[in-house]
Amino acid sequence: MSASIQGKEDIMSVVYHGHSVVNKRGASICNLEDFMMGNYVPKAKYQVWSEKHKVYELFQDLGEATDLFIKISKRGG
Repeated sequence: MSASIQGKEDIMSVVYHGHSVVNKRGASICNLEDFMMGNYVPKAKYQVWSEKHKVYELFQDLGEATDLFIKISKRGG
């Protein structure tokens, strides 16, 4: 399913509720606890990933993760 997600609050809400967000440039943000299905509770809850931009970051804070996701989403190239 694809939906139009705009703005930091929208992204944070989607990720907080267990979904991932992937932009048109291939960058993604997700809640790792959701993907581990309760089998493992990681120290870092959120992941921002972009092969194109060589970004692989883990975060405890959803706001910080979302800020990086938005930053790399705005990069050209």
